[in-house]
Amino acid sequence: MPDTLSRYAWVLALLLIWATAAARPAVAVASGTRALTGCYSVASGPQGRTEIDAENADLRLTPASVAKLVTTMAALELLGPQFRVVTEVAAAGPVDGRTLSEDLVLIGAGDPTWSNRFEGDGPSPLESLAAQVAQRLDRVEGDLVLELSRFPGRDFPASRAVSEIAYAYGAPTGALALNDNVAWLRVAPGARVGDPAAVSWQGAPAYRIENLTITAPTSRHDRGTLDVLPAWRGDVLVLRGEYPVSEPPYRLPVALHDGERRVGEAFLQALAAAGVELTGTMRMSERPLVTGTRLATHRSPPISGWLVEILQDSDNWLSEMLLRQIALQTLGEGRGLDGAEHVVDELTQRAGLVEGSLELEDGSGLSPYDLVTPRAVVELLLWARNRPWWATLASSLPAPGEGTLAAWPGLPPSTRAKTGTLRHTVALAGLVERASRTIYFACFVNHATEDRGVLRRRLASRIASWR
Repeated sequence: MPDTLSRYAWVLALLLIWATAAARPAVAVASGTRALTGCYSVASGPQGRTEIDAENADLRLTPASVAKLVTTMAALELLGPQFRVVTEVAAAGPVDGRTLSEDLVLIGAGDPTWSNRFEGDGPSPLESLAAQVAQRLDRVEGDLVLELSRFPGRDFPASRAVSEIAYAYGAPTGALALNDNVAWLRVAPGARVGDPAAVSWQGAPAYRIENLTITAPTSRHDRGTLDVLPAWRGDVLVLRGEYPVSEPPYRLPVALHDGERRVGEAFLQALAAAGVELTGTMRMSERPLVTGTRLATHRSPPISGWLVEILQDSDNWLSEMLLRQIALQTLGEGRGLDGAEHVVDELTQRAGLVEGSLELEDGSGLSPYDLVTPRAVVELLLWARNRPWWATLASSLPAPGEGTLAAWPGLPPSTRAKTGTLRHTVALAGLVERASRTIYFACFVNHATEDRGVLRRRLASRIASWR
């Protein structure tokens, strides 16, 4: 028996020693303080391709908004620069003279351009659709039905944090939306410490506000902690936290989570203004409907007209809507995750990427699960330059001083690149024109605790050194 116990003790001791040794590398990695940098650049000219810089070129890193560059490449390749989203209004039954005895159906097509950014001085898309309906009908004796079946599934990736979905940059996508599914709040400190913060809507009220905020003393200067908590599919917006009495007012963009309903209400108003009487109510259908006569059509601006917003201003919502449009047009249904997987599969095959070097969960780069190697991004750029849509893409990338690239001082004037920024992540990918060749590059810094400005200047200096 003692011999048996002794053997057990030795085995246990060996296991403890092995476990301790095995744990040491993980602990060392977890406690490390160095940022992780990956950078790859290739010069292409009359003499062929030359590798210039390679640091962790095959390491999968978080790209942040550089993912938008991938999304737009896929859209240009799979849909084409002139692709337009077509939204239709149809009759659910026969039209008798100028009366429709059944429902009027607005078919949600995922047009992301129904906002002031894309509308000129003419009628809005809903006004245009209503005017076309008025040319055919005076009266609808059924309901207005919003047909939303083309975009099933989640409104945003499962990895999206609650703190992100409440604000404009994480607003939900959908079949119908106005003004990017965003409304604006004005927030200011209360009159005295301890009072609620002063909160009001800019423009028409979007939700009823439950104001649980507190005006904090001057000691909390510049450290406000307001939280926005939307009541899902409800009409209440809860605000809580503190706002220092010493801080000035500011405007807070808030995500709307009932965008389809708001489109329906706006369309009812447009129909009434156009002289069309609707005796029923408004309702939504998540299932496809059988419709007959098409009564109205609206076409969006082409994709080429969206790119400046996506690549220069780094618009997250527009990127996610574009990804779902890719899924709808190529797969038949506009699911975001399906679109992301399809983009990865198509670009990996068409650009000859190494399997696994590109992984996406969304179209904007907000997801922490997006991963790509610097080499894969450069290979995509080298592939894209020979595609017929390359000039459209390249001309839409910001130059130094434009869009988000304005925060990157020290870059060569001939740079065209997409930026990426998340907490602890800074990224840049694009091209630099030199005298006799073009340099294509991708640089990512992950797990960085240094000031972003310092990191940007460091990468800009590195890029400027390439000849």
